Amino acid sequence: MNIRDARQDDAPALVPLLAELGYPAVEEAVTTLLRSVTGDGARVIVVEVDGTVRGFAVVHRMLTLHRAAPVAYLSALVVGGGSRGLGLGRALVAAVSAIGAEWGCGTLELTSNDRRVEAHQFYASLGFASESRKFRRAINPPEPSGG
Repeated sequence: MNIRDARQDDAPALVPLLAELGYPAVEEAVTTLLRSVTGDGARVIVVEVDGTVRGFAVVHRMLTLHRAAPVAYLSALVVGGGSRGLGLGRALVAAVSAIGAEWGCGTLELTSNDRRVEAHQFYASLGFASESRKFRRAINPPEPSGG
């Protein structure tokens, strides 16, 4: 197993993994988003087995007014269906935690869709506690001003 930062040429391997999360994507879009996300300071890491990308994680450093230390926010984590149960997810979470520690973060937080019951069990097994709910709504662009 090898964990490393994602590269642009990993985009083809990330496409089916994103689809497993329920986010269908095309390679060109993943390439662009990978560049944007990492350019904004996030880290995208992949886990390889025998030279093949089997999973990835995305972590952001988030500053908040209500916490003394920054928060490491795990915005995505997936291990391909055929590679689950091998400890790859645990290794990715450990790597993300290490990144958070390097960034001076005090906590590692994530959200997980209510339907992902197995993921919730996985996170609980790693010591995560469910403490809050996530709410979301679309932001509509402002109306163009006349004149």
